[in-house]
Amino acid sequence: MTLCDDENMNRLVLSMQQQPDVDPLPALDGLLARFPDDPRLHFLRGSNLIPRKRHIEAHEAMQRAITLAPDFAIARFQLGLFELTSGEADQALETWGRLDRLPPSEPEPRQPGKWEASESPRLRIGILGLLHVTTQPGQLTQAVV
Repeated sequence: MTLCDDENMNRLVLSMQQQPDVDPLPALDGLLARFPDDPRLHFLRGSNLIPRKRHIEAHEAMQRAITLAPDFAIARFQLGLFELTSGEADQALETWGRLDRLPPSEPEPRQPGKWEASESPRLRIGILGLLHVTTQPGQLTQAVV
């Protein structure tokens, strides 16, 4: 698997941050043509397709990201969230299931209130809250509790 080099990835991300009104899809597609097996590029493409309401393509891109890198936690979480909000709760739970078994990422200094994917009880609570909100409309307060 050949990954996009740091220079091109940094340029892409910087461009997306500094020029939020510029469509990043042409640049992403160009990089994907050169690095078709880079899960980060598929994840970024999917994340940029969702707000454009190109849901089928977004799902395919996110799925490709976790197919290439099954332990890519943020992509797996994002795909599960996308599936959940699309009414596919069972599929979301299946997608998220692996998150609970992933090894913790490199330790970072603990910040108060920072959510960590490696904290499985918190992950379960978050998923249950999301499921409650989507299956019990109008009961957001109960889901937060």
